[in-house]
Amino acid sequence: MDIDKQKLINWLGDELSKTKGAEVSNRLDWLDYCLFIFEENHKSIESYSAYTEQQEVAIQMFKSKNYASTVQGTFVRHLHNFLVSSESLVEHTRGSMRKWYSGTELLKKYEAKVRDTFVGDPLVSFVEDLRNYCVHKSPIGIITHHRLGKNDVSNSTYIHKSSILGWSRLSAGGKQYLERHQSDVPIMEPITEYKEKVVNFRRWLRREFEDYHAKDIYEAKWYVQAIGFAEKEDFESVFRACGLDASLANAFTRKK
Repeated sequence: MDIDKQKLINWLGDELSKTKGAEVSNRLDWLDYCLFIFEENHKSIESYSAYTEQQEVAIQMFKSKNYASTVQGTFVRHLHNFLVSSESLVEHTRGSMRKWYSGTELLKKYEAKVRDTFVGDPLVSFVEDLRNYCVHKSPIGIITHHRLGKNDVSNSTYIHKSSILGWSRLSAGGKQYLERHQSDVPIMEPITEYKEKVVNFRRWLRREFEDYHAKDIYEAKWYVQAIGFAEKEDFESVFRACGLDASLANAFTRKK
């Protein structure tokens, strides 16, 4: 049988696009894209934090007030971007889940997990407060401590505790988190802890997605597998995998 390979692949692709599994895949891609933005902002601030701790940066900051201001300003910019992206991730995920799964058990499980993971957690309240502070009040105040010992020259950067603690809109949870620290808060401590909490939550959500849509994903995989067979010109396996009978297979035979 002389099969028109490209015609068959095009048809399989069209059939794949009609499956619920393809829609589910698009939803997962969207959620992953939102998470990617959040994680990349975390990588940026993490990388910049490591840069500011280097010996040569510490020495230059100690020597030049203008250089120190630039380093601190850039640090605050990275912090601002991370905090805004954290709120965007929350809104994008919540809005998508409510749109896609209104009235379903999956939405109920998602909302229950959100409550258990995030609601009432002082860390989460503090991160939300930081975001509101930097968006609605002013850039967040930070302090850089220079260590200029004989064999130990480096920087450590902190969130200025007093400026946040004195903010009238600070939540009870945010205040509780701040009061765990005797003095200023190491800037990467809450940021990294919050990032890990979010990533672990999203891993849970992906597993729930895949369980909820297991049948849909399996159906879509049939077509993905069949396209792979068609690419290799293993047409017998294509028709077997998709359950096509001989009459339908004839539709892809080249006319003599």
